[in-house]
Amino acid sequence: MTRRLLFITNTRLGDAVLSTGLLGHLVAGGGVATTVACGPVAAELFACLPGLERVIRLEKRPWGGHWWRLWRRTVARRWDRIVDLRASPVSFLLSSRQRRTMFKAGPGHRVESLAAWFGCQPPPAPRIWSDRRHAAEARRLLPPGGPVLGLA
Repeated sequence: MTRRLLFITNTRLGDAVLSTGLLGHLVAGGGVATTVACGPVAAELFACLPGLERVIRLEKRPWGGHWWRLWRRTVARRWDRIVDLRASPVSFLLSSRQRRTMFKAGPGHRVESLAAWFGCQPPPAPRIWSDRRHAAEARRLLPPGGPVLGLA
């Protein structure tokens, strides 16, 4: 049986990256059809997530209009689980069997705070899901056999 997950993560790329460990934990084992709501800059980060149904790009609108748009795009579905890292009003207005909304991050590093929120020990590390397109692009951009220095 496929479970449906709505994962509402951060708008900023760095915070979205830090949430990928928790998301990986939530979808581990398969059988999870996932919709990710995130900022436009972070959207491509989730494109290769196993079990991804869709990515909803949240473009900020005046007076919280982006939340209204997210609600309209997600209200017709019955969710098995909603995980909301933004404490948005949307997560309370949708039908779900289970709902987790983070109102305030705990102390320490964001990855540790998210893991503690879900009782994950050790904290799942951030990850990047990729496919053949990404590998081909890396081969095209990187010198063969040469040293690579990566900065983040």
